[in-house]
Amino acid sequence: MASRDFLAATGRLFAAVTLAALAGAPLVGQAPPSGSGVSGYMSRDDLGALITRLDGAIRSPAYSEGLKGRAQAQAAEARARLENGDFQVGDLVLLEVQGESALSDTFTVGQGRELALPLVGAISLRGVLHAELESHVTSQLARRIREPRVQARAMIRVAIEGAVLRPGFYSVPAGALLGDALMVAGGLSATARVEQARLERGGRDVLNAGAFRQAVAAGQTLDQLDVRAGDQLVVPQRGGGLGAAEGPVRTFSMLISLPLTVFAVTRLF
Repeated sequence: MASRDFLAATGRLFAAVTLAALAGAPLVGQAPPSGSGVSGYMSRDDLGALITRLDGAIRSPAYSEGLKGRAQAQAAEARARLENGDFQVGDLVLLEVQGESALSDTFTVGQGRELALPLVGAISLRGVLHAELESHVTSQLARRIREPRVQARAMIRVAIEGAVLRPGFYSVPAGALLGDALMVAGGLSATARVEQARLERGGRDVLNAGAFRQAVAAGQTLDQLDVRAGDQLVVPQRGGGLGAAEGPVRTFSMLISLPLTVFAVTRLF
């Protein structure tokens, strides 16, 4: 029965994705970039091209004032990424340096957006994009280690809430597909309303249900959508959402699962 319920929920997800793909043109700034230096990530060229496209929309008489206002906000966020980089205090970085066990671990971005590494010291990530992480860390380590062979991956800590099997806080690779991020929480429950899934930040929608479906259909990643630490992926459930008694239970389960889920997912990826 559980397997049948899961397959039914998955079928609804694919149906929603198909409908989104057949829907109207994507919103301004929502088209996936091409030619990224690192697959799934926004490069500086990608961000520059996005800003040019958004600025064109702002000047165009073809768009409504509401759409122009959204384009202005997106352009400002893209410019902030170019100036400040993607990393925030508390973000995680998975690092593997061949032949250097002390440097092959999960590290936390600390105050000043610095990565404190054993044997090496602090490496600043201020102004560094997710797409630039590996090359930046490699160049910094090259000052201490001869020809370092580095693999580095940025992780974003997000909350996955609602009708998923294991709601909680998860550290997800920045290059993960938006749709795949939901699967990190164990997949959808049988009561999931996947067509109403959304992305929230600070209590407001960053991606409403329609934009969320379009982003999944387009195969966009967390990085391409500028998902940030603390954002919430919310999947409502059929029957009016969380009841009064169910809400505290979900909150409690999220709190007790925090240490386990962060550890499990950072090790998984």
